[in-house]
Amino acid sequence: MLILSLLQQVPAVIWSAVVASAITLMGVMLSNRSNTKRLIKQLEHDASQKSKDRMATLHRDVYLKLAEEMARSGSFLGRLSQLDPTKENIADGLSELFSVGAKAQLIAQPDTSRLVTELTAQYGEMVMRLLGAVSPVHDFSIKIRLASEHLEKSQVEANRALAEMRQMNESGNPDPARFHALQRSIDSSMQQADSYAKQRDTFWQGHIAASRDFNLAMLEEMRKVGPLQARTMAALRNELGLQSDAGDYERQIDENWQRMDAQLRQAMERIVEG
Repeated sequence: MLILSLLQQVPAVIWSAVVASAITLMGVMLSNRSNTKRLIKQLEHDASQKSKDRMATLHRDVYLKLAEEMARSGSFLGRLSQLDPTKENIADGLSELFSVGAKAQLIAQPDTSRLVTELTAQYGEMVMRLLGAVSPVHDFSIKIRLASEHLEKSQVEANRALAEMRQMNESGNPDPARFHALQRSIDSSMQQADSYAKQRDTFWQGHIAASRDFNLAMLEEMRKVGPLQARTMAALRNELGLQSDAGDYERQIDENWQRMDAQLRQAMERIVEG
């Protein structure tokens, strides 16, 4: 009763202030609660967006690198005949493609991942077949190098004997026996040089024919993998949000290969005829 009596003695103005303060406090609490919920949602949205942005960046970097390696691998396969298998491991030329392909398989959609897996597998099989096709080219390259080395040695020996003969004549002390021995050495060296030169020419003809066969085989292999590469590129573009048409890609690639095939055959014919 005492408390009630005391409360009744509180002026109405004070009660109004108390009520107003209570309402204000309630409003602040509701506002803070609303702001907290909004902040939580904003943070969740930001986290989700950052995650999407990170994935988009990861997809872009890996897919662009994969496209770059596909182009580089085609160039590498075209240069197989120019590489020296005694100085480098030729198969390492596709190691970066396989590495980037493995990354793409981890982040790609299932259908795209299957295309990338099949594409890298076909590239691996293709390089194995092309290594067999390019082997005769490398064999002729080695024979040409050895014939050139022997030819150079024979020419050096002939020049040495010729210089000694000239020195003997200029000295005024002729030695017929030594002179004839040097002449025989020159004749022998020149005969050997001529033989090595003819061998080298023969090896060059074989090298040209083997290079032609390899280039045609390489072009055919690249043409076979073209449709799969076109579908893979279209799938990668779709995941990057870019418009693409796999059928149109395939048609373009096939047209390009037909043009390249015609130009390559004409170039090889001119080389053989020349």
